[in-house]
Amino acid sequence: MGKAIPRPQNSTNVRPFDLRLFAVRAGLRAVGALSSEAAAQWAERIYRTPRRHARPAWEREALAAAVPSRVASGAGNVPVWTFNPPRPRSGDPAVLLVHGWEGRGSQLSAFVPRLLAAGLRVVAFDAPGHGDHPAPDATVVDLADALVHVAREAGPIEGIVAHSLGGVAAILAQRRGVGAARYAFIAPPLNPHRFIGAFVSFFGLDARAESRLKARIEARTGIALRELDGRLLAPRMRGELLVVHDRQDQEVLFEDGLALAGAWPGARLHETQGLGHRRVLRDSLVINEVASFIASAEAADTGLSMDSLEGELFHRELRWVA
Repeated sequence: MGKAIPRPQNSTNVRPFDLRLFAVRAGLRAVGALSSEAAAQWAERIYRTPRRHARPAWEREALAAAVPSRVASGAGNVPVWTFNPPRPRSGDPAVLLVHGWEGRGSQLSAFVPRLLAAGLRVVAFDAPGHGDHPAPDATVVDLADALVHVAREAGPIEGIVAHSLGGVAAILAQRRGVGAARYAFIAPPLNPHRFIGAFVSFFGLDARAESRLKARIEARTGIALRELDGRLLAPRMRGELLVVHDRQDQEVLFEDGLALAGAWPGARLHETQGLGHRRVLRDSLVINEVASFIASAEAADTGLSMDSLEGELFHRELRWVA
């Protein structure tokens, strides 16, 4: 199909002047009138094809301070960047940064300096269909699979910081044996496929095409859509959880984060105002909250305060917080 078509997560994300989207919608309706299966096949391809966005200058600067590598996985080699602490020790635990749909690992780079100051290694990666990964498309299971492979290469995992769909990927990865002592989920959806309704509505799929679309997604992922509900998965999860969610998030509703925090044993919620779905990743208060939660034990071991002058000066080129 050429360039990826964006998958709207709710009606506010569809720009009325995006003529190509409306052309695709018209095409899907025409195909659907002839064959529900053909329409579902086309719709599924759109649904699992994320847009790739260019890295802004600050993200490229951040990655320049990391050690690049690649990790083999079922969907191809995963691009990985490892940030090492200024006083590395043998067996330093790692924190994994997990991006969301249409994201990339470098989006979470603003968390790196604080985590490094606590003596933690920080590992970011681009999942299939995203960033520099060669795969053309992805599902949440592909994101989880990449996370599993990266975690096994990274060594002992102290924490996982995940944005949006990355939180669901982290939950699925734990079911495959990849665990962490602490998780910080930022704007996590309860179910990655709850947006199918908005997708179906925008593209004008009829009931038969919608049913076939859902069946194709379940067949590809090997998981029933209802089984991905966070309220069902969270009670069986291990590790401490911090959920950060903005009340004005227009892509993943605040109520999703609230419900997930309520379902995960012992989890706590940190709510923000006016940061939306992505600006929350560069807010200094959010960064301090997440880093303190993830790295509190390590900071004590190193004798270095997360807010100390020495910690702030570590790798001065890594201070990417706006």
